[in-house]
Amino acid sequence: MSHAPRRRQAARLAAVTLSACSAAVAGCASPMAELVVRAPNHGLHAHELAPGAPGPAGSSPWRVLSFPVEAPRALVRAYLLDPPAPRAPRGTILVVHGMGSSARAMSRLGRSLVDAGYRALLVDLRGHGASTGDRVTFGPGEARDLRAVLDGVERQGLLAHPLGVYGHSLGGVAGLELAAADPRVRAVVSVSAFCSLRNLVRPYLRSYLPEPLANTIQTRRIDEVVDAIGELVGSDPDRGALTAAARIEAPVLFLHGAEDVRVPPSHARSLYTAAAGPSRLQFLDGAGHDVDEVCLSPRALNLTVAWFHDRLGDEEPHAVRDVLAERRAPRARVIGLEVP
Repeated sequence: MSHAPRRRQAARLAAVTLSACSAAVAGCASPMAELVVRAPNHGLHAHELAPGAPGPAGSSPWRVLSFPVEAPRALVRAYLLDPPAPRAPRGTILVVHGMGSSARAMSRLGRSLVDAGYRALLVDLRGHGASTGDRVTFGPGEARDLRAVLDGVERQGLLAHPLGVYGHSLGGVAGLELAAADPRVRAVVSVSAFCSLRNLVRPYLRSYLPEPLANTIQTRRIDEVVDAIGELVGSDPDRGALTAAARIEAPVLFLHGAEDVRVPPSHARSLYTAAAGPSRLQFLDGAGHDVDEVCLSPRALNLTVAWFHDRLGDEEPHAVRDVLAERRAPRARVIGLEVP
């Protein structure tokens, strides 16, 4: 990921933190909730957000697609990349980025999936990248948009089955919500997903506040903000992805950085415990929350491609470009847990 997106995320975090200080101390839950759910593209129109290829195309070009979505109305951009002709894709992998990011951050992952033989479908979530939209819903609304995108892609004859879903952070939650509602999804890789909004916001806000101020803010005040967010986006702040995980029949790989301080590993353990279908939990030692560490390391790419090969019926796993270049990233120790 380039430094520019990280700077934008840091600036947004600083604004949220400063507002959290005043709102939590004063007990003003609603204004803080409005700020937290504000999307990066809040107030921008489609003509101000010109879409472009999220990354180098290589031997085949990216197709840029646009889909109108409802509740409320927005325009969601998607980017499709195929293996080079005449090779037919062995399936489609929907790739979903995290909060404050865009499809561009996932372009190298998309290329790796294409090299493994899949059609990659990357999406700019509502209010991110080149997509319009004013609010983030922390999962359910994004999942509805993703389903609308899949419907549109299918109508155009571009949805090669079987279908897998890969999501990072907010994208991981949206992927779980989608898989719980859409039987087309045959396999899921959920990376660094949070199990519930309340469990995310409480430590998140406290960890970024100066210690004296953090000690003055009552947990009750933070919970009031979380409750207000839940009301704004129409979701349960105490369950969220946990409810979705309990309804998913497709196999799910939960991949999480062991050193993640933004979304601690306890979130992955809770999701894994709640999962109804065949699931696996993998922790990567030394990895935090950033895409470069938990999504794009050679080990993470190997785990991802192997999961889709095994669960989508592939009999001859294909090598992934750069996966064997172990010297490009530290080798991660993997802890695996699996239920039959």
